[in-house]
Amino acid sequence: MNTAMASYQFCAGRWVADERFVGRRALLEDAQRALLAGGPTGRRYVGRRRQGKTSLLHAIGALLRAHNQPDRVATAPEGLAGFIAQSVRAARLPAGVLRVPAYVDLAIQQGIHEVAARIALGAERPLNMPFFSGEVRSSDRPVDILLEALDAAMDLRPFQLVVLADEGHALLKDEGGARVLLQLLNQSEVPVRVFLTSTRGLDLRARGATRALVEALPTLTLGNLQPAAVDAMLADAGLDPGQQRGLKAVCGGNPFFLHVLGFALQNPVARPESQIVAGVENDLSHLLKEEVDWLRALARGKAAPAPASRWLLEQLSYVTVREPPALVEPLLAAQLAGRPLQPLIDATRLGVTAPADTGPALRLRLGPKPTRQYFGDALVRRAACRLGAQGYLLVWMLAEAARREGVAGLSQDDLTYGLGLGLSFLGIKHRTPRPRALVNDVRKLLPEPELLPSGRGGYRLVEGTVLEDCEEPFGHLAFTPPDLLELVLRWRDEREALLSFLRASVVSPARGVRLELRLRALAMDLFPHHAFALGVAVRELDSGHDLVSLGPIPLTEREGEAFLLWQEAHLDAGRVKARSADASAVHPVELVRPLDTLGLGGERFKHQGRRWSSRWLPAADTVDGFVTAPRWLDVGFVDRRGDGVLTVEEVGRWR
Repeated sequence: MNTAMASYQFCAGRWVADERFVGRRALLEDAQRALLAGGPTGRRYVGRRRQGKTSLLHAIGALLRAHNQPDRVATAPEGLAGFIAQSVRAARLPAGVLRVPAYVDLAIQQGIHEVAARIALGAERPLNMPFFSGEVRSSDRPVDILLEALDAAMDLRPFQLVVLADEGHALLKDEGGARVLLQLLNQSEVPVRVFLTSTRGLDLRARGATRALVEALPTLTLGNLQPAAVDAMLADAGLDPGQQRGLKAVCGGNPFFLHVLGFALQNPVARPESQIVAGVENDLSHLLKEEVDWLRALARGKAAPAPASRWLLEQLSYVTVREPPALVEPLLAAQLAGRPLQPLIDATRLGVTAPADTGPALRLRLGPKPTRQYFGDALVRRAACRLGAQGYLLVWMLAEAARREGVAGLSQDDLTYGLGLGLSFLGIKHRTPRPRALVNDVRKLLPEPELLPSGRGGYRLVEGTVLEDCEEPFGHLAFTPPDLLELVLRWRDEREALLSFLRASVVSPARGVRLELRLRALAMDLFPHHAFALGVAVRELDSGHDLVSLGPIPLTEREGEAFLLWQEAHLDAGRVKARSADASAVHPVELVRPLDTLGLGGERFKHQGRRWSSRWLPAADTVDGFVTAPRWLDVGFVDRRGDGVLTVEEVGRWR
């Protein structure tokens, strides 16, 4: 890059003018037509934040001043100067009428007095009216005084007042400016044109005078710069060809991105990332939530229904017009997806093609003889780490969740069930998995800990992870287990239905339904270290139909014996007798642990201002005399060992 020879200097903050203004020719030609149209009128330009709306207004102002002094316009081959020169030579705006541009920043000049005074200030020099703005500001009737003075000036020389009103979204806070502009448009003594810029937010929230102003002006959208305009910008910027390609690839024609990153290339000490992040957040704040959600879904490669305003998002260059829709700007896509921006920024600086996806690439590879301690490897980018059985299962389930459409992540309860069931299929002895501790342990092992971002309530791989060959953990088994993630997602839905049933029952005890615990024997080697499988169901007694069905829950032989003792106590007197003095004897309370750790024991909740508890299991530390079922819940214990052993096929269609 040779910045010393660069004639085009990028601007990372202010609007651009002169030779730095490129493109927008169609809008400038339309502005000329609006200036020649009959009656008070103008245009409203809708664009994104930092998309060039202010620069366009100043370009229109430069065009007007050039027509006022045609003898001073120099010949120029291209750019804004070239357009102005062609317009003046062709007398696109007829001579004899003075054009009076009055620029108003509605974010700064607010209220009737300030806006009217600012318009008067723009007219002072062209119309030779010194101190005019002060008279308007101090008047009790600022707009009337403004129009009376302008009407009197028309007797001296014909002119056209052109109000260039910027930052129209500020009218949402103070509609005084809208009242001034409407009054100018609704009178006929002074020729007036109003060019107003705003973001999408003005359309969504305008009321009263502001809404009337929006409806009075024909609306045009800006969109991003066309490729030819971008080429013209970069041609004289002193950048290497690779850097030019990089800028065009990551910016998608967005003037804000082009100027911020171009400025950083011409000024190596600049740090553009924070400026881009703040600019995008500001821009998105002017959209509806459903619009932002759709853009975020596209950034993450997820399918989502398009909002009714999709056509406008296309016009504003957020998304492509073609099918399937996609985000136009890789920088915007990266920020919406939560991916780091720095790799894209570095790609422009180094003059290399930006990566298509900046997320880490993940591979999972089974070990030659998977064991509890060393089950397989996780390869992230090109570095690898060894994982035990629980760690491998965890990362594989999160990878599968990332592949599935509509699966945002897995909660601790989801992972507890999935890990326990997966380890049972694998024949690995285990206690109840603790997902939170396991995630922390796995994060420490990974070459990139950020692959598993810390979060509350649920877990997922970092957005943008590229999933390559992730070998499933069951490939070495003699049988093919059902889809583990499908079992987990089904468990999630059924568990929530069970908890809803318990909450409703404790408030108003249900009749004709029963909570049933069902014990099944297992086929040989289905769960090698377990003897039984438990199902938890909510059964409608009249029809025999299951309203809720959770399972299977693998049980050890001891836990199965606890079920049978609990069943016996429940049928006998509903209260469990004291534990035997023999410490090795099985007690019914031992069945509480697997149910409790899976979150099936009920919960505390509020209903109609009262505190309730749907807890139906006895406390896990209870030894003597616990009640086998609360009064508000009908509980049944069903021994189904005589129905035959549970097979892998039945697990897949569990209900």
